[in-house]
Amino acid sequence: YNVTVTYGSSKSECHFTVSVIPISLTLISPIGKEVWGGIKNITWNIGTNYDNDLLTYQIQYSSDAGASWYELTSGISETSYLWDTSLCPDGSNYLVRVRAFDGELYSSWTESQTTFTIDNSDPTISISHPIEGSYISMPVLWVNGTVVEPNVGEMKPQINDERFTLTFWNPATGEFSFRNNTSIG
Repeated sequence: YNVTVTYGSSKSECHFTVSVIPISLTLISPIGKEVWGGIKNITWNIGTNYDNDLLTYQIQYSSDAGASWYELTSGISETSYLWDTSLCPDGSNYLVRVRAFDGELYSSWTESQTTFTIDNSDPTISISHPIEGSYISMPVLWVNGTVVEPNVGEMKPQINDERFTLTFWNPATGEFSFRNNTSIG
């Protein structure tokens, strides 16, 4: 802008630039309560960019529910970022935040609504029955065991023999039982 203010025969001129930061950014993912592992896509939407500036973005994460923040990237122009979560320790207190930069000013941060979990550890599974190498002469066979996985989600144990059906699964304890569908005898 170039403005001139006059008062009688006196005048004063001023040259200035107006930059309006987007009203808001909205973080789409992660918003919280997810369980992430491997490479995941952080995504966000931008509010209004009044002066159509080229915007770049800064992304940070916290592993301690926001007590401290670490830079993931800055200066990117896309509204998404692929994050390799395997480079971070497993934990359940992660947050992500994003802000825009128009070349002069930063917008406010938008962040995950609540914490989410990063879990890149493989679960452990053990069979408690039958015992390895045992001989079984019963007409009905059971395979029982336990899965140890802090973030079970929707997964269920599977068995590599179609004669067995999962008859019991408790995701809270990890206990499972498979029963054979055919009688042996």
